[in-house]
Amino acid sequence: AVRAMAQGARRRSFAEEIMARLQRGAASLSYDARDRLRQRVEELRAPSGGFRGLDGQRDLYFSGFGFELAAVLNIPPRREDIEQIETLRAVEDDGIHLLSVLRCRRALACSPCTLPGTEAALASWCHSAAATTYGAFLIWLASDLAAAEPAHDAAGWPPMVETTAARPARLATTLGAVLATAWRLGDNATAADCARRLAALRHPAGGWRTAEDLAHADLLATAVAAFALDVSGFRPSDGIERDLEFVLAHRCADGGFAQRPGDGISDVESSWYALLALGSLRDERAEGVK
Repeated sequence: AVRAMAQGARRRSFAEEIMARLQRGAASLSYDARDRLRQRVEELRAPSGGFRGLDGQRDLYFSGFGFELAAVLNIPPRREDIEQIETLRAVEDDGIHLLSVLRCRRALACSPCTLPGTEAALASWCHSAAATTYGAFLIWLASDLAAAEPAHDAAGWPPMVETTAARPARLATTLGAVLATAWRLGDNATAADCARRLAALRHPAGGWRTAEDLAHADLLATAVAAFALDVSGFRPSDGIERDLEFVLAHRCADGGFAQRPGDGISDVESSWYALLALGSLRDERAEGVK
């Protein structure tokens, strides 16, 4: 069962909505679990600024996740963090680079957040093949981060929904992105259709599968689906406990979260998606998650 879409609610930017759920996700952890996660995020800092990726080296992409985690966990930035990010510029042919720079600058309160070339880079990325995949979710986040005001006008971004309608989305990440986009555009019919199709990807044991032909749920798919369903007012009303258990199964002994249960070593990206999922799924019944 799903709740009907709330009518007349104030629509915050996706950047605001995501940070709110990261905060809720962190708050749902026990004090000890939150402190261990905080310590792990600090361990994953790169000595010269930013955060380390899976290879142990400083990585701009992972730094975007790391700085946002640091913000919700009250980890203050270092001078070397700010100095490193201040040197970066927008790259028109690399949307991931652009998004990472914007996320880092926003999390570190750099001024201005938007850089020269941002508008052209966003336009190029929006009309690329990435707009029909998981990139759609990232494009919307980048557009919000680049907006002068927190509430970004979605009216200028309808091509993504039209493109997906011409080639129906099958991946949970794409469906989640289109659901959130349709909600922002006021397209209730498309939003309801995406929510219905996401329901078919939900795993009986908890979490969401990336696609129908996959047997197991996936942390990234779960986080994007849970966020999109929650932000649009279609969050499931039952089975939440199983979804929470699925997310918490990714927690490692080091305090963070890994890409898959049992991986053993956590990273900032997986930890970020875990908090997003927990915050999107959390309600009164999720109080006291350990």
